[in-house]
Amino acid sequence: MKKDPRKEVLALWKLRSKAEKKARQGGNKDLGLRAGVTSGRHLDPLSQLVRDVFVDAGIPPENVHCGTRNLEIPGFYRPQKKWDVVVVHDGVLVAAVEFKSILGSYGNNMNNRTEESLGNAADLLEAAEQGLIGTRPPWLGFVFFMQDDDKSRGGGKSLKQPHFPVDGAFVGATYQQRAS
Repeated sequence: MKKDPRKEVLALWKLRSKAEKKARQGGNKDLGLRAGVTSGRHLDPLSQLVRDVFVDAGIPPENVHCGTRNLEIPGFYRPQKKWDVVVVHDGVLVAAVEFKSILGSYGNNMNNRTEESLGNAADLLEAAEQGLIGTRPPWLGFVFFMQDDDKSRGGGKSLKQPHFPVDGAFVGATYQQRAS
């Protein structure tokens, strides 16, 4: 691999800070942690890193899509979804990868990202089952980046279990542990 993953993660934080600063200067009311991530560009260095992994593995560069073009894949429960990295080789969908960052509001964001990733996977796998994207299911990647702070190292509210016990893996788990 040509790139150092640590540098790409550092670039994520630099782009986030730059977007936050630009939003503040523009008078955008969308401030706080969201201002640095709503531009959608802060995860681009990671898309390039994953792209390089596929290219280094022998996939021609023109078959690994990231950035802004050729990222849409048909779904089964919706017409299509735009992924962050799409790999199509010899007419076969090899992989689809999505990146998400969780920066604050950990309880709500963790639940939303979990539901989103499971829904995206179910949609794409059913599309494969129905023959909409080829004859075999692709490799799916969902990569979460979570800010390391006191709250992400905590577990949030106590778990309510009025009818059934929660899976033991979640009892006492921090948000970081739940995401790993």
